[in-house]
Amino acid sequence: MILRDASGERSFALPPSLDAPRLQALLAAAATALAAGALPETLRAPEPPPYRAKRVGRLGDTELIDDGMAATPAKTPSALHEFPDASVVLVAGGELETAGLPVHASREERKLLEEACAEARRVARLVVLFGPAAARLSSSFDRRTTRRAKTLDEAIALASSHADGAKVLVVSPMFPLPLEDRERIAPALRALAEAGNTT
Repeated sequence: MILRDASGERSFALPPSLDAPRLQALLAAAATALAAGALPETLRAPEPPPYRAKRVGRLGDTELIDDGMAATPAKTPSALHEFPDASVVLVAGGELETAGLPVHASREERKLLEEACAEARRVARLVVLFGPAAARLSSSFDRRTTRRAKTLDEAIALASSHADGAKVLVVSPMFPLPLEDRERIAPALRALAEAGNTT
């Protein structure tokens, strides 16, 4: 990337493997800095926000990814798009309401949810659904490759028992989760990695 203004130009190597949304965000931030006259000296690799597509360990050859912040359908496909067909064990679910209001209820949100489920079907070799949203999501997936669990913890444990041969195990709910649940995802995945890689 080259940034140029009246005072000169600077070139920056882009961080490797940026997905399209992160690349767009990086370019927008760089253009804003340039317009404000604050041309940076260096460019740090962008860091994802907490609970967003964060690689937290491995279970054998399977990478473990915490995407717990993906409480909307648009976020899950961005975490899944890079993976080949039938290579992912996906944990999805969560709450059907937030602040007493139904989630993903508008026509636009329902369409986004359909698109997210289509991408999840493409990449998933197994989907584990949990919580109240499991009932809403279950019709979007093949019964033969779908399991259900009551809680997030049960879903992660069940998913891990089917992770052998998968490229990644991703926890990406598509529906809202309480903060305390989001905060438990990465430690649960790390515990799996520690237990699985010491046996």
